[in-house]
Amino acid sequence: MEELYRKYQGKTIKDDYGKNSKEFIDFANDMKKSMKINAAKYGLRLITFETGHYDMCGYFKDNETKKVCIFFIP
Repeated sequence: MEELYRKYQGKTIKDDYGKNSKEFIDFANDMKKSMKINAAKYGLRLITFETGHYDMCGYFKDNETKKVCIFFIP
């Protein structure tokens, strides 16, 4: 997550109004990759990752207990 933070700190993500901008799509893809890698370190698996109009949501599942954690990033 540190790399993701450094890459995007101070950057502005363009708003393309009716659709997600390329900057947002790139950010969301980087976020998904980072979340997947970091989740594995804690025995979690990223099951779902979806983007809306400048938001992201999904859930993680614990590999051992099978419990889930839902997240929403507005």
